[in-house]
Amino acid sequence: MRVVIVTVNYNRPGETVELINSIKHSDLALSELLVVDNGSTDNSPAILKKAFPDLRILQTGQNLGFAGGYNFGMRQALEREAAGVLIINNDTIVPSVFLEPLVTTLESNTQIGAVAPKIYFRDGKRVWWAGGRLNLGTGQILNIGSGQIDLGQFESPLDCDYLTGAGVLFRGEALKKVGLFDERFRHTGEDVDLSIRFCKAGYRLLLVPQATLIHKVSQTAGGEFSPFHLYNLERARIMLIRRWGYWVGLITWFKLVPLMTCRFGSVLFHKGRRKELWSLVKGWYDGAYVASI
Repeated sequence: MRVVIVTVNYNRPGETVELINSIKHSDLALSELLVVDNGSTDNSPAILKKAFPDLRILQTGQNLGFAGGYNFGMRQALEREAAGVLIINNDTIVPSVFLEPLVTTLESNTQIGAVAPKIYFRDGKRVWWAGGRLNLGTGQILNIGSGQIDLGQFESPLDCDYLTGAGVLFRGEALKKVGLFDERFRHTGEDVDLSIRFCKAGYRLLLVPQATLIHKVSQTAGGEFSPFHLYNLERARIMLIRRWGYWVGLITWFKLVPLMTCRFGSVLFHKGRRKELWSLVKGWYDGAYVASI
């Protein structure tokens, strides 16, 4: 299977250099790599070109957001007739053996539309993602195994409700059929939305635990508890409920109260600052009343 890799850089050339070096020392080394520079303002293209003179850099000219940046690159990959399109965050590190288990699984059944690796936090021991489950009635997006030490409990392939955009290998023909990310989600939630569309089109989404990835987690967005990340996460959560959940039955938001209380308490415990708490409220409001969907 001919695979084209797409990653997006925005003002973090150091992270991107680290990712590319890991790719060059892995079984991805022979695959074509497209780096989308998403309107960086720090001279990223020149820095990357100096480190890798032969690197193919696609410049958007402006910040298109996570979804827009990846769409920019995925369109190029599909135009190159890629049988597989691998999107991978630039704040990740690839091990030496990565692609082979993903391709083997994807090629084993034409109903498999996309596959994803098991993903660890930076320490390489704690699981960040070992499969995804959704409850669209309450907007809960669950990363299976998150925070657990991997003791071998996540070694079996798993059908998922969604695959995280931190690292996904898509079947090229499936992407052409289903479409790319919905750019109205901006910086998060687009992977869940696309996963739902894949499932509704009859494709399976699989975790392939024999492939693994290290994720530094929300570095570009400033961390998991940054106001930027929290706002976009909660905005996307409500947008997903509106599109795919049971919005009519949630007009009074009764079903969302436990989730919102939990999120509010979590941010208060970790930060305790008004700015972070306000980002939650604004995300909920904009997702419900401002965002088009």
